[in-house]
Amino acid sequence: MDAHEREGRAATTADRPLRIGDRVKGYVKREFRGTLVAVQGDRCDVDVDNAWVVCRRCDIERDTDAAVG
Repeated sequence: MDAHEREGRAATTADRPLRIGDRVKGYVKREFRGTLVAVQGDRCDVDVDNAWVVCRRCDIERDTDAAVG
């Protein structure tokens, strides 16, 4: 996937809210990337290689770099 394809995919998914199963990236003491598995209010659970990171919604964003075309 080249830069134009990534940019186009990011533009189409950026407007919708995060959903369970989305690939996300974030920072809580260090950077992580994983799959969003649960959202309870402002608390999010992210599966990072079979370990869970619990963070606030404002600590994560959609991981458009991981998008596979």
